[in-house]
Amino acid sequence: MENIHIHEDTSKPENRVNLTLFHLLMIDEVNGFIKKRLGIPSESLLYPSPNLSVEEFDVCGRPDFVINLNNQTIGYIEVELGREDIEQITRYRKIETAKVFSVVGKKDYNEGNLALDEIYNHLQMIKEKYENTQKYYSIRLFEKLIEYYIIQNNFKINSKSVNLSDKMRNSFIVDYFYKYFGEERILENEKAESGKVMFNTRGENGFSLRIYSRESKVDKSLSLMNRSGGRHEINFPSKIKLYKYLPYDKAGVDSYVNFIASLGAKDILVNGEKGFVHLPLNIVEKNIDKFCELISKLM
Repeated sequence: MENIHIHEDTSKPENRVNLTLFHLLMIDEVNGFIKKRLGIPSESLLYPSPNLSVEEFDVCGRPDFVINLNNQTIGYIEVELGREDIEQITRYRKIETAKVFSVVGKKDYNEGNLALDEIYNHLQMIKEKYENTQKYYSIRLFEKLIEYYIIQNNFKINSKSVNLSDKMRNSFIVDYFYKYFGEERILENEKAESGKVMFNTRGENGFSLRIYSRESKVDKSLSLMNRSGGRHEINFPSKIKLYKYLPYDKAGVDSYVNFIASLGAKDILVNGEKGFVHLPLNIVEKNIDKFCELISKLM
Protein backbone atom coordinates (compact mmCIF):
# COMPACT_ATOMS: atom_id res chain seq x y z
CA MET A 1 0.00 0.00 0.00
CA GLU A 2 1.28 3.49 -0.89
CA ASN A 3 2.56 5.57 2.00
CA ILE A 4 0.52 8.72 1.33
CA HIS A 5 0.92 11.74 3.59
CA ILE A 6 -2.35 12.55 5.36
CA HIS A 7 -1.37 15.07 8.03
CA GLU A 8 -1.50 18.26 5.96
CA ASP A 9 -2.12 21.49 7.85
CA THR A 10 -4.85 22.91 5.62
CA SER A 11 -4.70 26.27 7.37
CA LYS A 12 -1.58 26.95 5.29
CA PRO A 13 -2.21 28.38 1.79
CA GLU A 14 0.47 26.24 0.15
CA ASN A 15 -1.08 23.04 1.46
CA ARG A 16 -4.53 24.03 0.24
CA VAL A 17 -3.09 24.64 -3.22
CA ASN A 18 -1.26 21.30 -3.13
CA LEU A 19 -4.42 19.35 -2.28
CA THR A 20 -6.30 21.11 -5.07
CA LEU A 21 -3.46 20.40 -7.49
CA PHE A 22 -3.64 16.73 -6.49
CA HIS A 23 -7.34 16.73 -7.48
CA LEU A 24 -6.45 18.23 -10.86
CA LEU A 25 -4.14 15.33 -11.66
CA MET A 26 -7.27 13.28 -12.41
CA ILE A 27 -7.79 15.48 -15.49
CA ASP A 28 -5.75 13.97 -18.31
CA GLU A 29 -4.82 17.29 -19.93
CA VAL A 30 -3.49 18.66 -16.63
CA ASN A 31 -1.71 15.43 -15.72
CA GLY A 32 -0.04 15.28 -19.12
CA PHE A 33 0.90 18.97 -19.13
CA ILE A 34 2.67 18.79 -15.77
CA LYS A 35 4.54 15.58 -16.57
CA LYS A 36 5.63 16.85 -19.98
CA ARG A 37 6.93 20.11 -18.53
CA LEU A 38 8.85 18.29 -15.80
CA GLY A 39 10.12 15.68 -18.23
CA ILE A 40 8.88 12.71 -16.23
CA PRO A 41 7.30 9.51 -17.63
CA SER A 42 3.64 9.81 -18.57
CA GLU A 43 2.88 6.53 -16.79
CA SER A 44 4.36 7.72 -13.48
CA LEU A 45 2.09 8.42 -10.50
CA LEU A 46 2.12 11.54 -8.32
CA TYR A 47 0.77 11.75 -4.78
CA PRO A 48 1.49 13.55 -1.47
CA SER A 49 4.92 12.53 -0.28
CA PRO A 50 5.19 10.57 2.98
CA ASN A 51 7.24 11.86 5.87
CA LEU A 52 10.74 10.75 4.98
CA SER A 53 12.38 10.92 8.40
CA VAL A 54 13.42 7.29 8.04
CA GLU A 55 14.48 7.64 4.42
CA GLU A 56 16.60 10.23 2.59
CA PHE A 57 15.57 13.35 4.46
CA ASP A 58 15.94 14.59 8.01
CA VAL A 59 13.21 14.68 10.64
CA CYS A 60 10.05 16.45 9.42
CA GLY A 61 11.55 16.92 5.98
CA ARG A 62 9.31 16.04 3.04
CA PRO A 63 8.82 17.49 -0.42
CA ASP A 64 5.17 17.95 -1.39
CA PHE A 65 4.78 15.15 -3.96
CA VAL A 66 6.49 11.86 -4.67
CA ILE A 67 6.92 10.56 -8.24
CA ASN A 68 6.39 6.80 -8.39
CA LEU A 69 7.08 4.56 -11.38
CA ASN A 70 6.54 0.80 -11.17
CA ASN A 71 6.52 0.96 -7.36
CA GLN A 72 9.85 2.79 -7.33
CA THR A 73 10.43 6.38 -6.24
CA ILE A 74 12.08 8.22 -9.12
CA GLY A 75 11.66 11.80 -7.91
CA TYR A 76 9.96 14.39 -5.76
CA ILE A 77 8.23 17.72 -6.38
CA GLU A 78 8.49 20.70 -4.04
CA VAL A 79 5.87 23.44 -4.47
CA GLU A 80 6.17 27.07 -3.34
CA LEU A 81 3.62 29.85 -3.74
CA GLY A 82 6.45 32.36 -4.05
CA ARG A 83 10.06 31.91 -5.08
CA GLU A 84 12.18 28.83 -4.46
CA ASP A 85 13.06 28.18 -0.83
CA ILE A 86 16.78 27.98 -1.55
CA GLU A 87 17.70 26.50 1.83
CA GLN A 88 15.05 23.78 1.62
CA ILE A 89 15.46 22.80 -2.02
CA THR A 90 19.26 22.66 -1.61
CA ARG A 91 18.84 20.23 1.27
CA TYR A 92 16.46 18.03 -0.70
CA ARG A 93 18.73 17.95 -3.74
CA LYS A 94 21.59 16.47 -1.75
CA ILE A 95 20.08 13.02 -2.22
CA GLU A 96 21.39 10.97 -5.12
CA THR A 97 18.63 8.37 -5.48
CA ALA A 98 15.95 10.63 -6.99
CA LYS A 99 15.63 14.00 -8.71
CA VAL A 100 13.85 16.82 -6.90
CA PHE A 101 11.78 19.16 -9.09
CA SER A 102 10.77 22.68 -8.10
CA VAL A 103 7.42 24.36 -8.81
CA VAL A 104 7.26 28.09 -7.98
CA GLY A 105 4.47 30.66 -8.01
CA LYS A 106 5.20 32.72 -11.11
CA LYS A 107 6.98 32.08 -14.40
CA ASP A 108 8.44 35.59 -14.18
CA TYR A 109 10.64 34.47 -11.29
CA ASN A 110 12.75 32.48 -13.79
CA GLU A 111 13.21 29.80 -11.14
CA GLY A 112 12.20 26.19 -10.77
CA ASN A 113 11.05 23.67 -13.37
CA LEU A 114 7.46 24.90 -13.65
CA ALA A 115 5.25 27.69 -12.27
CA LEU A 116 1.75 27.51 -10.81
CA ASP A 117 0.61 30.40 -12.99
CA GLU A 118 1.61 28.34 -16.04
CA ILE A 119 -0.74 25.58 -14.88
CA TYR A 120 -3.38 28.27 -14.32
CA ASN A 121 -2.93 29.56 -17.89
CA HIS A 122 -3.14 26.03 -19.29
CA LEU A 123 -6.47 25.54 -17.53
CA GLN A 124 -7.91 28.54 -19.37
CA MET A 125 -7.55 26.62 -22.62
CA ILE A 126 -9.29 23.44 -21.47
CA LYS A 127 -11.82 24.28 -18.76
CA GLU A 128 -14.73 25.09 -21.09
CA LYS A 129 -15.08 21.46 -22.13
CA TYR A 130 -15.61 20.48 -18.49
CA GLU A 131 -18.44 22.90 -17.72
CA ASN A 132 -21.30 21.33 -15.75
CA THR A 133 -19.06 18.50 -14.54
CA GLN A 134 -17.39 17.80 -11.21
CA LYS A 135 -13.95 18.36 -12.77
CA TYR A 136 -14.93 21.92 -13.68
CA TYR A 137 -15.29 22.81 -10.01
CA SER A 138 -11.92 21.32 -9.19
CA ILE A 139 -10.50 23.62 -11.86
CA ARG A 140 -12.38 26.63 -10.50
CA LEU A 141 -11.17 25.99 -6.95
CA PHE A 142 -7.56 25.87 -8.13
CA GLU A 143 -8.06 29.02 -10.20
CA LYS A 144 -9.50 30.96 -7.29
CA LEU A 145 -6.64 29.93 -5.01
CA ILE A 146 -4.02 30.95 -7.58
CA GLU A 147 -5.79 34.24 -8.27
CA TYR A 148 -5.91 35.10 -4.58
CA TYR A 149 -2.53 33.90 -3.36
CA ILE A 150 -0.29 34.32 -6.41
CA ILE A 151 -1.78 36.80 -8.88
CA GLN A 152 -2.85 39.13 -6.05
CA ASN A 153 0.16 38.15 -3.87
CA ASN A 154 -1.97 37.57 -0.77
CA PHE A 155 0.12 34.58 0.33
CA LYS A 156 2.52 37.07 1.93
CA ILE A 157 -0.13 37.90 4.51
CA ASN A 158 0.18 34.39 5.92
CA SER A 159 3.97 34.31 6.25
CA LYS A 160 4.51 37.05 8.83
CA SER A 161 6.95 36.47 11.63
CA VAL A 162 5.53 35.79 15.08
CA ASN A 163 6.71 35.14 18.64
CA LEU A 164 8.32 31.81 19.47
CA SER A 165 6.12 28.96 20.59
CA ASP A 166 6.50 27.79 24.19
CA LYS A 167 8.18 24.67 22.84
CA MET A 168 10.89 26.67 21.07
CA ARG A 169 11.21 29.23 23.88
CA ASN A 170 12.03 26.36 26.24
CA SER A 171 14.36 24.55 23.83
CA PHE A 172 17.99 24.23 24.92
CA ILE A 173 19.51 26.76 22.51
CA VAL A 174 16.96 29.54 22.95
CA ASP A 175 16.85 29.08 26.72
CA TYR A 176 20.65 29.23 26.86
CA PHE A 177 20.69 32.55 25.00
CA TYR A 178 18.18 33.95 27.49
CA LYS A 179 20.37 32.87 30.39
CA TYR A 180 23.58 34.10 28.75
CA PHE A 181 22.37 37.57 27.74
CA GLY A 182 19.55 38.12 30.22
CA GLU A 183 16.00 39.04 29.29
CA GLU A 184 16.86 42.74 29.09
CA ARG A 185 19.04 42.05 26.02
CA ILE A 186 16.55 39.75 24.27
CA LEU A 187 13.72 40.89 21.99
CA GLU A 188 10.92 38.72 20.58
CA ASN A 189 9.44 39.62 17.21
CA GLU A 190 10.20 43.32 17.70
CA LYS A 191 12.24 45.89 15.82
CA ALA A 192 15.89 44.88 16.06
CA GLU A 193 18.14 47.04 18.24
CA SER A 194 21.91 47.38 18.40
CA GLY A 195 23.36 45.38 21.29
CA LYS A 196 20.40 43.02 21.54
CA VAL A 197 19.38 39.60 20.20
CA MET A 198 15.97 39.30 18.57
CA PHE A 199 14.08 36.01 18.16
CA ASN A 200 11.15 35.41 15.82
CA THR A 201 9.72 32.57 13.78
CA ARG A 202 7.30 31.69 10.99
CA GLY A 203 6.42 28.29 12.38
CA GLU A 204 5.71 26.59 15.68
CA ASN A 205 8.76 24.33 15.47
CA GLY A 206 11.43 26.84 14.55
CA PHE A 207 13.25 30.03 15.45
CA SER A 208 15.42 32.69 13.87
CA LEU A 209 18.11 34.44 15.90
CA ARG A 210 18.60 37.95 14.52
CA ILE A 211 20.75 41.00 15.27
CA TYR A 212 20.62 44.61 14.14
CA SER A 213 22.02 45.45 10.69
CA ARG A 214 21.82 48.98 9.33
CA GLU A 215 22.41 47.54 5.86
CA SER A 216 19.11 45.62 5.88
CA LYS A 217 16.56 47.44 3.72
CA VAL A 218 13.47 45.77 5.19
CA ASP A 219 13.59 45.36 8.95
CA LYS A 220 17.16 46.34 9.87
CA SER A 221 17.93 42.82 11.05
CA LEU A 222 20.00 39.83 9.96
CA SER A 223 19.54 36.17 10.90
CA LEU A 224 22.71 34.58 12.28
CA MET A 225 21.19 31.14 12.79
CA ASN A 226 17.80 29.51 12.44
CA ARG A 227 15.95 26.26 12.91
CA SER A 228 12.86 25.28 10.93
CA GLY A 229 10.26 22.53 10.95
CA GLY A 230 11.64 20.84 14.06
CA ARG A 231 14.64 19.55 12.10
CA HIS A 232 17.62 18.39 14.08
CA GLU A 233 19.94 20.91 12.49
CA ILE A 234 20.74 24.62 12.65
CA ASN A 235 21.14 26.72 9.51
CA PHE A 236 23.67 29.51 8.99
CA PRO A 237 24.02 32.17 6.26
CA SER A 238 27.10 32.38 4.07
CA LYS A 239 30.20 34.46 4.78
CA ILE A 240 29.50 36.67 1.77
CA LYS A 241 26.01 37.48 3.09
CA LEU A 242 27.36 38.30 6.55
CA TYR A 243 30.00 40.56 4.97
CA LYS A 244 27.24 42.35 3.05
CA TYR A 245 25.05 43.04 6.07
CA LEU A 246 27.81 43.50 8.66
CA PRO A 247 30.49 45.31 6.59
CA TYR A 248 31.70 47.28 9.61
CA ASP A 249 32.77 44.16 11.53
CA LYS A 250 34.47 41.80 9.09
CA ALA A 251 36.84 40.62 11.81
CA GLY A 252 33.87 39.51 13.91
CA VAL A 253 32.30 37.84 10.88
CA ASP A 254 35.56 36.00 10.18
CA SER A 255 35.67 34.65 13.73
CA TYR A 256 32.04 33.52 13.49
CA VAL A 257 32.25 31.76 10.11
CA ASN A 258 35.66 30.22 10.79
CA PHE A 259 34.29 28.65 13.96
CA ILE A 260 31.27 27.26 12.07
CA ALA A 261 33.60 25.93 9.37
CA SER A 262 35.77 24.26 12.03
CA LEU A 263 32.70 22.32 13.20
CA GLY A 264 32.26 20.81 9.75
CA ALA A 265 30.29 23.33 7.68
CA LYS A 266 33.19 24.47 5.51
CA ASP A 267 30.96 25.59 2.64
CA ILE A 268 30.04 28.67 4.67
CA LEU A 269 33.31 30.17 3.41
CA VAL A 270 32.55 29.70 -0.29
CA ASN A 271 28.75 29.69 -0.70
CA GLY A 272 27.02 32.48 -2.59
CA GLU A 273 24.91 35.11 -0.87
CA LYS A 274 21.75 32.97 -0.84
CA GLY A 275 23.53 29.80 0.23
CA PHE A 276 23.12 28.18 3.64
CA VAL A 277 25.09 25.62 5.59
CA HIS A 278 23.81 23.28 8.27
CA LEU A 279 25.21 21.84 11.48
CA PRO A 280 23.64 19.02 13.51
CA LEU A 281 21.60 20.31 16.42
CA ASN A 282 23.68 18.41 18.98
CA ILE A 283 26.92 19.98 17.68
CA VAL A 284 25.51 23.48 18.10
CA GLU A 285 24.19 22.64 21.56
CA LYS A 286 27.57 21.24 22.58
CA ASN A 287 29.27 24.49 21.51
CA ILE A 288 26.54 26.91 22.53
CA ASP A 289 28.72 28.92 24.92
CA LYS A 290 31.18 29.72 22.12
CA PHE A 291 28.30 30.70 19.81
CA CYS A 292 27.00 33.10 22.45
CA GLU A 293 30.46 34.62 22.84
CA LEU A 294 30.95 35.14 19.09
CA ILE A 295 27.44 36.51 18.55
CA SER A 296 27.85 38.95 21.44
CA LYS A 297 30.81 40.47 19.57
CA LEU A 298 28.70 40.92 16.41
CA MET A 299 25.89 42.69 18.26
